[in-house]
Amino acid sequence: GAQGYEVWYATAAAGPYKLARSTADTAYSKTYLTPGTRYWFKARAFVMEDGSRVCGAFSAAVCGVPLGRARITQAYASGATRIRLAWESVPGATGYVVSIAGASGGAYTPRLTTAATACTLTGLAPGTAYHLKVTPYTRLHTATYSGPASGSRAVRTLPK
Repeated sequence: GAQGYEVWYATAAAGPYKLARSTADTAYSKTYLTPGTRYWFKARAFVMEDGSRVCGAFSAAVCGVPLGRARITQAYASGATRIRLAWESVPGATGYVVSIAGASGGAYTPRLTTAATACTLTGLAPGTAYHLKVTPYTRLHTATYSGPASGSRAVRTLPK
Protein backbone atom coordinates (compact mmCIF):
# COMPACT_ATOMS: atom_id res chain seq x y z
CA GLY A 1 0.00 0.00 0.00
CA ALA A 2 2.97 2.36 -0.20
CA GLN A 3 2.59 5.40 -2.43
CA GLY A 4 6.31 6.06 -2.55
CA TYR A 5 9.70 5.49 -0.98
CA GLU A 6 12.43 7.62 0.50
CA VAL A 7 16.04 6.56 -0.08
CA TRP A 8 18.60 7.86 2.41
CA TYR A 9 22.41 7.55 2.35
CA ALA A 10 25.45 8.17 4.57
CA THR A 11 29.19 7.59 4.59
CA ALA A 12 29.05 5.91 8.02
CA ALA A 13 26.72 3.16 9.23
CA ALA A 14 25.58 5.32 12.15
CA GLY A 15 24.91 8.32 9.89
CA PRO A 16 24.10 11.11 9.64
CA TYR A 17 21.86 10.10 6.74
CA LYS A 18 20.77 12.46 3.94
CA LEU A 19 17.69 12.10 1.78
CA ALA A 20 18.83 11.03 -1.69
CA ARG A 21 15.45 10.82 -3.37
CA SER A 22 11.73 10.29 -2.92
CA THR A 23 10.40 8.03 -5.64
CA ALA A 24 7.47 5.82 -6.58
CA ASP A 25 9.92 3.29 -8.06
CA THR A 26 11.23 0.29 -6.14
CA ALA A 27 14.74 0.73 -7.58
CA TYR A 28 17.10 3.70 -7.42
CA SER A 29 20.67 4.41 -8.57
CA LYS A 30 22.61 7.15 -6.80
CA THR A 31 25.07 8.93 -9.08
CA TYR A 32 28.05 11.21 -8.44
CA LEU A 33 29.41 9.15 -5.56
CA THR A 34 33.13 9.09 -4.76
CA PRO A 35 34.79 5.90 -6.06
CA GLY A 36 36.24 3.76 -3.29
CA THR A 37 34.11 5.35 -0.54
CA ARG A 38 31.73 3.14 1.44
CA TYR A 39 28.12 4.28 1.44
CA TRP A 40 25.23 3.02 3.53
CA PHE A 41 21.66 3.19 2.24
CA LYS A 42 18.30 2.93 3.98
CA ALA A 43 14.81 3.14 2.59
CA ARG A 44 11.34 3.65 3.99
CA ALA A 45 7.86 3.60 2.50
CA PHE A 46 5.39 6.42 2.78
CA VAL A 47 1.74 7.22 2.14
CA MET A 48 0.05 10.59 1.84
CA GLU A 49 -2.74 11.27 4.34
CA ASP A 50 -4.57 14.60 4.37
CA GLY A 51 -1.72 16.23 2.43
CA SER A 52 0.97 15.01 4.83
CA ARG A 53 3.59 12.34 4.28
CA VAL A 54 3.36 9.46 6.75
CA CYS A 55 6.52 7.33 6.75
CA GLY A 56 7.12 3.77 7.85
CA ALA A 57 10.18 2.44 9.63
CA PHE A 58 13.60 2.49 7.96
CA SER A 59 14.98 -0.66 6.42
CA ALA A 60 18.24 -2.07 7.69
CA ALA A 61 21.27 -0.21 6.33
CA VAL A 62 22.94 -1.79 3.29
CA CYS A 63 26.55 -0.99 2.44
CA GLY A 64 28.00 -0.56 -1.04
CA VAL A 65 31.18 0.75 -2.63
CA PRO A 66 31.18 2.43 -6.05
CA LEU A 67 34.32 1.75 -8.02
CA GLY A 68 35.81 3.70 -10.89
CA ARG A 69 36.79 2.31 -14.27
CA ALA A 70 40.18 0.66 -14.62
CA ARG A 71 42.46 2.18 -17.28
CA ILE A 72 44.94 -0.09 -19.04
CA THR A 73 48.35 1.62 -19.27
CA GLN A 74 50.40 -1.12 -20.94
CA ALA A 75 49.58 -4.15 -23.06
CA TYR A 76 52.21 -5.87 -25.18
CA ALA A 77 53.35 -9.30 -26.30
CA SER A 78 56.23 -10.49 -24.16
CA GLY A 79 56.67 -13.68 -26.16
CA ALA A 80 54.93 -16.07 -28.51
CA THR A 81 52.59 -17.31 -25.76
CA ARG A 82 52.60 -14.38 -23.29
CA ILE A 83 51.05 -10.93 -22.95
CA ARG A 84 52.09 -8.39 -20.34
CA LEU A 85 49.32 -6.13 -19.06
CA ALA A 86 49.33 -3.20 -16.58
CA TRP A 87 46.62 -0.79 -15.41
CA GLU A 88 46.08 2.08 -12.99
CA SER A 89 44.97 1.33 -9.45
CA VAL A 90 41.26 1.97 -8.78
CA PRO A 91 40.49 3.59 -5.40
CA GLY A 92 38.69 1.11 -3.14
CA ALA A 93 39.38 -1.94 -5.31
CA THR A 94 40.68 -5.01 -3.51
CA GLY A 95 41.31 -6.92 -6.73
CA TYR A 96 40.96 -7.08 -10.48
CA VAL A 97 39.60 -9.60 -12.96
CA VAL A 98 41.44 -9.76 -16.28
CA SER A 99 39.21 -11.02 -19.09
CA ILE A 100 40.17 -12.07 -22.62
CA ALA A 101 38.36 -12.43 -25.95
CA GLY A 102 39.25 -13.31 -29.51
CA ALA A 103 37.47 -10.22 -30.88
CA SER A 104 36.63 -6.81 -29.37
CA GLY A 105 32.89 -7.47 -29.66
CA GLY A 106 33.24 -11.10 -28.66
CA ALA A 107 32.47 -12.79 -25.37
CA TYR A 108 35.08 -11.97 -22.72
CA THR A 109 36.14 -14.82 -20.46
CA PRO A 110 37.70 -14.19 -17.04
CA ARG A 111 41.30 -15.40 -17.26
CA LEU A 112 43.00 -14.15 -14.09
CA THR A 113 42.11 -12.60 -10.72
CA THR A 114 44.79 -10.58 -8.93
CA ALA A 115 45.29 -7.88 -6.31
CA ALA A 116 48.20 -6.48 -8.34
CA THR A 117 47.97 -3.81 -11.05
CA ALA A 118 50.00 -5.80 -13.58
CA CYS A 119 50.14 -9.39 -14.77
CA THR A 120 51.46 -11.70 -17.45
CA LEU A 121 48.97 -13.92 -19.25
CA THR A 122 50.56 -17.19 -20.34
CA GLY A 123 49.59 -20.23 -22.39
CA LEU A 124 48.34 -18.18 -25.33
CA ALA A 125 48.57 -19.14 -29.00
CA PRO A 126 51.51 -17.71 -31.02
CA GLY A 127 50.74 -14.94 -33.53
CA THR A 128 47.15 -14.55 -32.29
CA ALA A 129 45.24 -11.35 -31.59
CA TYR A 130 43.61 -11.06 -28.17
CA HIS A 131 41.38 -8.40 -26.66
CA LEU A 132 41.75 -7.69 -22.96
CA LYS A 133 39.68 -5.91 -20.30
CA VAL A 134 40.24 -5.30 -16.59
CA THR A 135 37.36 -5.13 -14.09
CA PRO A 136 37.98 -3.85 -10.54
CA TYR A 137 36.13 -5.33 -7.59
CA THR A 138 35.98 -5.02 -3.82
CA ARG A 139 34.75 -7.37 -1.13
CA LEU A 140 32.78 -6.23 1.91
CA HIS A 141 32.00 -9.02 4.32
CA THR A 142 30.47 -11.70 2.06
CA ALA A 143 29.48 -9.44 -0.84
CA THR A 144 31.54 -8.62 -3.93
CA TYR A 145 31.02 -5.31 -5.75
CA SER A 146 32.36 -4.87 -9.28
CA GLY A 147 33.18 -1.64 -11.01
CA PRO A 148 32.91 -1.00 -14.75
CA ALA A 149 35.31 -2.84 -17.05
CA SER A 150 38.13 -0.96 -18.72
CA GLY A 151 38.10 -0.27 -22.40
CA SER A 152 39.28 -3.13 -24.56
CA ARG A 153 42.97 -3.33 -25.50
CA ALA A 154 44.08 -5.45 -28.46
CA VAL A 155 47.41 -7.27 -28.43
CA ARG A 156 48.86 -9.87 -30.80
CA THR A 157 51.27 -12.46 -29.42
CA LEU A 158 54.60 -12.81 -31.21
CA PRO A 159 54.89 -15.41 -33.98
CA LYS A 160 56.51 -18.70 -33.07
